[in-house]
Amino acid sequence: MNKSRTKKKSSTLDVFIKIIVTILMLYFVFSLVMGQIGIMGKRQELEQLQSEIIVQQTLNIDKERILYTEDTNKYMESIAREKLGYVLPNEQVYVDVSGK
Repeated sequence: MNKSRTKKKSSTLDVFIKIIVTILMLYFVFSLVMGQIGIMGKRQELEQLQSEIIVQQTLNIDKERILYTEDTNKYMESIAREKLGYVLPNEQVYVDVSGK
């Protein structure tokens, strides 16, 4: 009788250990998958930020070129036309309304 009890206890213990190990393995797999998903999202965010950096660097180069050239009147005229909508006296402006 004593042997059957010991065998039953060890059998129950084995089942309990297997359940615990299975739960831990599932937790680690879940953590790994979630970590990979997070890494992929951060990589996409990094690529987007790198492309934004390239665009901003291009704009900075244009601004520096304008800043260091002597032709500031031409720059001010382009800002007045593009941003503020100003035109020269007796100038005809054509606006493309086709949306292209």
